[in-house]
Amino acid sequence: DSAIANGARVVFCEEMPRHVEAVTIVLVDNARRAMAMASTEFYGNPTRGMQTVGVTGTNGKTSVASFLAQALSTRVPTAVLGTVGNGFPDHLEPSTHTTLDAVNLHATLGALFARGARAVAMEVSSHALHQERVAGVPFHTAVFTNLSHEHLDYHGDMANYGRAKRRLFESKGLKYAVINIDDDYGRQLLTSMPASVGTVSYGFDNKNYSPSLLGSNLQLGRNGLRMHVESDWGSADLSVPLLGGFNASNILNIN
Repeated sequence: DSAIANGARVVFCEEMPRHVEAVTIVLVDNARRAMAMASTEFYGNPTRGMQTVGVTGTNGKTSVASFLAQALSTRVPTAVLGTVGNGFPDHLEPSTHTTLDAVNLHATLGALFARGARAVAMEVSSHALHQERVAGVPFHTAVFTNLSHEHLDYHGDMANYGRAKRRLFESKGLKYAVINIDDDYGRQLLTSMPASVGTVSYGFDNKNYSPSLLGSNLQLGRNGLRMHVESDWGSADLSVPLLGGFNASNILNIN
């Protein structure tokens, strides 16, 4: 009633209202998804012109999305969307959520595309996936950092929490999946990926698993971290001015 009172003339809903004024009613299976799809059409499908990387996981999303945006910016104008802000790495606008609601998300993507962004690294929360906020975003690459006990007040249990994260990796047209196999759920996710999706696994020394990107000889110091990386594309010794072992995993992710 309030939407109609405020001028709505078309209403998407999952059940037919009892009282219908002079408006068009569109019945849909999922109103949140319908809103997201309508939003991306309204703002000109901006992500069709951008390579979009979605980053999900309990921890590390903000760092990984930020690092990716900075790295990709050396090749193509790249934006970042997430907890610390939305925009280009050197100019972020405050964000209200880890992942914006569908309307504001597509509006922001449209504005960034108009400003020249041709790639975007986006934090994708489990809430956003469950609530269809990123419906209509054609993810090129999905990244999984880890899964630990959090947000169970919303998801109920770890199984539901994991299923929400998995939805990013079920995105239509997904080209690549980058997955942390030091994480138990990450290993399950990796084995479930279809052959149509290219996979890159990463992790540190492990007797039972051999990732595509293997970190070893990790050294943590007051000036940053050092480690050796072996991969299908070559090997290198990395020195990074970041503190903490968790950042070694985040850095390995973007390599």
